[in-house]
Amino acid sequence: MWKCRLTTPALVALCSLVLLEPAVAQEKPVTPETIEGIESLSTEQVKKAAAAGVLIIDARPKGAYEKERIPGSVNVVYDDQSAKSPDYDAAKDSFDISKLPEDKSREMIFTCGGPTCWRSYKASIAAKKMGYKNVKFYRGGVPEWKEKGLPVE
Repeated sequence: MWKCRLTTPALVALCSLVLLEPAVAQEKPVTPETIEGIESLSTEQVKKAAAAGVLIIDARPKGAYEKERIPGSVNVVYDDQSAKSPDYDAAKDSFDISKLPEDKSREMIFTCGGPTCWRSYKASIAAKKMGYKNVKFYRGGVPEWKEKGLPVE
């Protein structure tokens, strides 16, 4: 472990930056709170929609989905290999759009592992680009769902 001898205020500041830098570098980029043309939902709105039978699509990998998920959700994996950024290159990703409903007017809510998980963000955009008209985005995902005390399966 790297150690600092703290003798002056400047050294204290420098040592703090050096020691904290790895934590800052590991921060994950978060998804935007909204997507143009796609409604973003709160946990309460997702809870009500789920109770009404709205399709909830979990875009996480199969292992994460099988570990825990919003009850009744279905798994349609969005494999994101592109940058975790709003200007990502979708050509680097894969998403089997054939696993979505044939009815392009059916209401769907895309979710994943919270604000640092870009899969539901990207899946929502992909579905919208493929002509789905009633796409919703639940940014909070499974972590926020659990934080609100709601059950997972």
